[in-house]
Amino acid sequence: MNRLPLPTCSFSNAYLSCINESASENVPLLKAITNHIPNHELLYALRAQQIQLHLFQPSRHAHPEDIVFDKVSKKEFVDLYSNYFSKQGKKSRLIYDRIKAASDGICPFCKVGIVETLDHYLPKARYPLFSVHPTNLVPSCTDCNKGKGSTVIVSAETEPLHPYFLHECFYKDNWISAEIVESIPITVNFFTSIPEYWDQTSKVRAENHFNDFKIASKYKIQASTSLTMFTSMVESLLKINDFSIEQVQEHFQAVANKEPVNTITRAIALAISKSDWFCSAQYLQNREV
Repeated sequence: MNRLPLPTCSFSNAYLSCINESASENVPLLKAITNHIPNHELLYALRAQQIQLHLFQPSRHAHPEDIVFDKVSKKEFVDLYSNYFSKQGKKSRLIYDRIKAASDGICPFCKVGIVETLDHYLPKARYPLFSVHPTNLVPSCTDCNKGKGSTVIVSAETEPLHPYFLHECFYKDNWISAEIVESIPITVNFFTSIPEYWDQTSKVRAENHFNDFKIASKYKIQASTSLTMFTSMVESLLKINDFSIEQVQEHFQAVANKEPVNTITRAIALAISKSDWFCSAQYLQNREV
């Protein structure tokens, strides 16, 4: 939903930072594969750009003893994240904090949640090799992090939108819309309005992302502030400015045009511009009945 700049720390530097702090007896094994890390970083980037991250072979659920690469086990890779990269007081935690701060506090998956953690785009439980790969770590709100879970990605269509490798259509084109529900209290329903000219894979990915990250319900919860502001605006335009319904609708169309695509304010303003019921303040009559 929101595109983020790539982390400045490389996979190799993050990996070395963790193993240099590690007290594991298998540190020699971890160091032995250091020269292979840049190749995995390059392959990750290439597959992410081509929507082919699903081609990575997932590890079995549980089974921490399984060997992931060379002689290094799943547990060894996951422990680098849990015991060093994300652990308070460790030097590697500085990399974690820099990545977490890169989104200015707003979750890039849903655009409304507050960043509280890092999400493993490829879950570390199934893709442990990338446990401390900065490009696989995305600032996230708790809901989006938990909602995504440790699902195995099986196709391009099932790959969630990746904030570091987001195609411009997802953040330049408007594909989230809303409609005013004519009720008291006033509510808004949000839904996808995906452009027809998008390719089929992008259409499915957008729809899946919208549903998997529960965008509709999150936007609906956040919509109340905008609705309060806009109802006051309608009443002012009609009573003080003596606007016609058509002029009120034009006003909200102009408001929407000034807002970034796929935002709550833009979606609501566009929905209002299409609602005679809202733009004529009929909700006031309903409220008085």
